[in-house]
Amino acid sequence: MSGNQSLERGLAILDLLDGAAEPMGIREIARGMTLSPTIVQRLANTLSQSGFIVRAPRRLLLKW
Repeated sequence: MSGNQSLERGLAILDLLDGAAEPMGIREIARGMTLSPTIVQRLANTLSQSGFIVRAPRRLLLKW
């Protein structure tokens, strides 16, 4: 990673969700990205507040 680490991680979450057949949970995303669930949760909160993802019960999905 050569740029802003948080931005790159957030974009990686969006990319992962975009390629997923079904909504994904925080732990599933964390395993797929080899990050801690805490980091993924914080990034997901920001992406949700910004309108990029939608929270379903215990799952996350892209808004579009």
